Amino acid sequence: GEWIKYDSHCSVQEYVSSMSRGAWGGGLEMAVVARKKGVLIDVYESRQGGFARIARFGTSSKAPLQGGGRVLGS
Repeated sequence: GEWIKYDSHCSVQEYVSSMSRGAWGGGLEMAVVARKKGVLIDVYESRQGGFARIARFGTSSKAPLQGGGRVLGS
């Protein structure tokens, strides 16, 4: 409950209601899926000249981001 209040600035009930109407998920949902499925999820964003990893969720999420957010190939 506290994470939802921190991340979405609303109550758990309001958050669940919003999600049930088709709202986009975010970090919370990626963390849950990664943990439930036992996988590692890396999130990238477009940068000039390629992409840069901006977040990591999953079993290795405590590992530092390797490459320091470097831009990957174009």
